[in-house]
Amino acid sequence: GSLDWACFPRFDSASAFAELLGDETHGSWQLGPLSHSSAPAPATHRRYVGDSLALESTWVTTDGTLQITDAMPPAEHDAHIPHVVRIVKAVSGRVTVRSCLRPRFDYGL
Repeated sequence: GSLDWACFPRFDSASAFAELLGDETHGSWQLGPLSHSSAPAPATHRRYVGDSLALESTWVTTDGTLQITDAMPPAEHDAHIPHVVRIVKAVSGRVTVRSCLRPRFDYGL
């Protein structure tokens, strides 16, 4: 899964990840099974967990099954910075995970 758009600390702040605009140099956070190409493999299945905004992505690979759940829980009253929560779970087998964190602040400038 790739986090391709995020603005911190507020939703109207300049972006930290802006690859959604079409340029990989604008930053993203890619997380998923290790592949032999530079592009991450697309998830086999995606769904929202229950009635929440948590997104669950599942990859079925030859080595096993990997599941990643992404969420941004609501900020507490006194919290000023949002949190991104990414939970990685090996459902079966042994899957090597790749994480590539490339923040590019101020819209990739």
